[in-house]
Formats: sequence, structure tokens, C-alpha cells
Amino acid sequence: MKLTLGTIKNRHKMPVTNFIFEDKIEDVTDLAFIESMIKKKLSETTELDLYTTGLNIVNSAVIKHCYENGIKLTLEHYDKETNSYFKQPIIE
Repeated sequence: MKLTLGTIKNRHKMPVTNFIFEDKIEDVTDLAFIESMIKKKLSETTELDLYTTGLNIVNSAVIKHCYENGIKLTLEHYDKETNSYFKQPIIE
């Protein structure tokens, strides 16, 4: 199943309504929590388009999860010059 998600709700305006994290992450050093939420959200996924935020710990954890589980991954990065997103294929 293909999903299009944002990383964290209300961190930035994104053209999606579903997110890996619906609430603020209270402790960004709690990797066990971050990884468990990613695993739960992506459990049925075979392909992911992810609108990223600047919270690299989450972006890195998603990349790791997708790599370890054979999930095709494309990151969507915000370009403030054009006020739009551009794609970066990571795992094809």
C-alpha cells in the first residue's frame, strides 16, 4: 500500500492531512518511542511519499525503517523560493 504522509502535524504547513506523528514529540532523544511510532504507522506500507520537516532525527528514523523493511521512499522537501515541494527519491 502506498502512503503519502507528513512527518509531524502542525510543525509546518503541508499539503497532506495525515502524519506519522499527530502530536508534538515531547522528547526527541527517545528513539525507542520515535521508532515504535514509525513502525506502527508504516506497518502495511510498501511505498511512502514523505513531506519532511526539519526534525532530522525523525527523517533519519523513517529512512532507516524504510531501508530495513524494503519500503520505497521519496522525500518531499519544501522550497521557500518557489513556495512548493520537490521530490528526492531515496529508496527505489
